[in-house]
Amino acid sequence: MYKTKVGLYNHQKYECGKEPQFPCPHCPYKSKRKDINERYYKCQSCNKCYSHLSSLGRHQKYECGKEPKFVCPYCSNKFKLKTPNCDRCGKCYRAISSLRRHHKYECGKEPQFQCQFCSYKSKLKFNRGIYKCENCGRTYLVKRSLWRHVKYECGKEPQFRCQFCDFKSKTKSYLKQHVILLHAKWLLHNKTILK
Repeated sequence: MYKTKVGLYNHQKYECGKEPQFPCPHCPYKSKRKDINERYYKCQSCNKCYSHLSSLGRHQKYECGKEPKFVCPYCSNKFKLKTPNCDRCGKCYRAISSLRRHHKYECGKEPQFQCQFCSYKSKLKFNRGIYKCENCGRTYLVKRSLWRHVKYECGKEPQFRCQFCDFKSKTKSYLKQHVILLHAKWLLHNKTILK
């Protein structure tokens, strides 16, 4: 289901039943969508690509060629990026905004958002799904998301295996993301085409 006619048109023209046709300018990966390969920022030191300039900046400042320097006050593990954590419960977050949301709605708070369809209450607003999985109770706002969850995830073993390591995923998209993020250097070096 598409929100706009243009979205449906692009899906039919480039994606539905078509092989990926848009090559990445930096690796053998091909995409079904042209715009995915056009928006990138490449690190000149390690060739990692990012879709946002701010992500590249963060990578260069804290990660690329750097030793981990941030120590978790709860487990003494070291990290390359400073992770904001809650001073009350110790839960770690990737972004300050997530920590603020945690303080405002979750940490030490009772669930305050009532589901409009049942007696379930949530600590966060966006947990109000109208499509509920009969097996595990997870809810989804979009029917297709529930369908994908039931078909590939709920109670299922991961069925998509990485060709480079022992990683397994329940969906193709997570596997593709894993390969691009963790095996990009290998792909560039060996000119392997990602299917």
